[in-house]
Amino acid sequence: MFRLCILATAWIILGSAAPTHPKTPVVPAVKEISCYWFWADSDFYVEYCKTSDACTDFGNWTGKLVNTSSAGGTLVANGYLVPTQPHSGWPQVQLYSH
Repeated sequence: MFRLCILATAWIILGSAAPTHPKTPVVPAVKEISCYWFWADSDFYVEYCKTSDACTDFGNWTGKLVNTSSAGGTLVANGYLVPTQPHSGWPQVQLYSH
């Protein structure tokens, strides 16, 4: 019985110290609307497409991960519902590179 208690205690102590696998990063949900996309720094018109397609395109052009999460990212593009310039309102969607 004493050996069983020692084995159980060792299992609890060593089992809890086992390494855990890191979680995969969480990618924020993408707002699926079609917008007129403009570069954020120059306000130059790029394309009209869905947000997910714009993430892929801007990611290919910048060589970085692009999504709608602003945490730790740099603003790359603004998406507007109307292509007028100067823009009559705030961007509907903003894309960030990481």
